[in-house]
Amino acid sequence: IPAMNRELVEMATHPQAMVEIVNSLGKAWQQHETYILGTHSADRSHANLLLLPRDKPFGDEEFPRDLNERIKTRLGEGDRKIDLDAEITSPFGNKIRELTLPAHYTPNADEEATAENIAIEQGKVRFDFADKTFIYDRLGLRPVDADYEGGG
Repeated sequence: IPAMNRELVEMATHPQAMVEIVNSLGKAWQQHETYILGTHSADRSHANLLLLPRDKPFGDEEFPRDLNERIKTRLGEGDRKIDLDAEITSPFGNKIRELTLPAHYTPNADEEATAENIAIEQGKVRFDFADKTFIYDRLGLRPVDADYEGGG
């Protein structure tokens, strides 16, 4: 068998041999090959995104100059609690007294900003926060868009 090792390995792993094997075994093997090749391609693409660019000096990515700026390190850090001043029944049937406004909706809001003009009607909560209007209804919490207000 040692004399045949190279031939056996090439018969099973050479790219042309693999194509013949896959084609001879039918659709299930062709789908499996597509999955394996796609996964391999995705892994390579993802790896390229994570490469450290060694052609650029390390210091090109600067630390924020404003040392008073708070650097967010936790998911949800910077989110705001919106106190509704009353317990309401959410569109999903739960009793709630507050909403969490994700930080990405108002990244430049003043630390002291609070919700204003809170209106609760027909299963909807509407309020203003940091010069934006938000709505919470059966579609979730989101900024009110001039073209679409969620129709309820």
